[in-house]
Amino acid sequence: MAYFTSYMPSVCYSSELSGISCSVTPGTVTLLIQSPLEVFSNTYNTPNSYINFPDFSDVVEMFMEQQKLSVADMQFIVTDAQSTAEKTIRVVYFKEEPRKFFAADILSDGLLTTYRNRVVYEDSVDYLTFWCETGNIFVGTAVRLYVLVQDYSGYREWILMEYGYTIHQGINELMISFPELRRYLPDRVRKWDILFFSFTVNQQTCNFYVGKAHNVRHFIFRNCYNAKESISVPCISKNITETKSSLAVCGKKQYRYDIQHTRSFEQQTAALDSERAAVMEQMLTSPSVQIVFGYAYDVPIIITSYDYELSDEPNTERIFKFEWQYENRNGVSFLMFTKDRIFSEQFTPPFI
Repeated sequence: MAYFTSYMPSVCYSSELSGISCSVTPGTVTLLIQSPLEVFSNTYNTPNSYINFPDFSDVVEMFMEQQKLSVADMQFIVTDAQSTAEKTIRVVYFKEEPRKFFAADILSDGLLTTYRNRVVYEDSVDYLTFWCETGNIFVGTAVRLYVLVQDYSGYREWILMEYGYTIHQGINELMISFPELRRYLPDRVRKWDILFFSFTVNQQTCNFYVGKAHNVRHFIFRNCYNAKESISVPCISKNITETKSSLAVCGKKQYRYDIQHTRSFEQQTAALDSERAAVMEQMLTSPSVQIVFGYAYDVPIIITSYDYELSDEPNTERIFKFEWQYENRNGVSFLMFTKDRIFSEQFTPPFI
């Protein structure tokens, strides 16, 4: 008779899907993982009355990345010659160590981010993702917004309001922009400067400090929870254009053809504190990154290389250097037409 012998919690992180064992009838054993799409399927042959399955963390994380899921219900089905064992686990995507919260705590109306104290700018677009178990805004789950504003004379005032967002069960994604934020402010303070604001979901808070800097780059990416997140950093930018071509020489004449241009961008960030540096590492290793131009125009990019200095000192500021290319132009050649094209027609050799 098939049954699971290892402890399998009802909620766990994706990195904890290892050490799964099952008592089975000796012979052929089939394992199926689905959610509800098929994630993994394989057949094993065992002469023993038990079987230890391999680590499924990479398989499940790859599936969740492709489906852009932060939380998924995974059903494990083991079938032997006589019976079937089933177990459903709610898996929370997580790739960061060390974990500050238990997986069950994250799903208790939790924020799916490690970036709790953010620096934002007037032209940035930010995303805040959280999980709601109840899905009813009238039973204690509400998004509260605290805003600190300042007028031209330096007078400051705190504004408390409830953000006009309909919460549903499961993943909730807030897109935060300054035009949208000002729309919820009272008319008398709508044109004042915003110095600070925070979003509170039940007992968890994410703080946003409004900064002022030049040459700020805005990026949207999938964080360690595979949730949509954003980071804005001041950067020094440099464009790198590489040109490749072929040269044909015939007597005293020579022509260049098949001219290819590859364009990449090199960024060097300002000194970042430990929290922003940790989020920057998530962005540089994320499977999905976009660069933002304006409030609604984002373009997919690929991080080709990055570098930063390690330090043994705690809370040491770090500077990152990285290169990126546009995703739709990565590895694509742009043909530059010239006046004289050699080999533009089929070539017939004079000697055979």
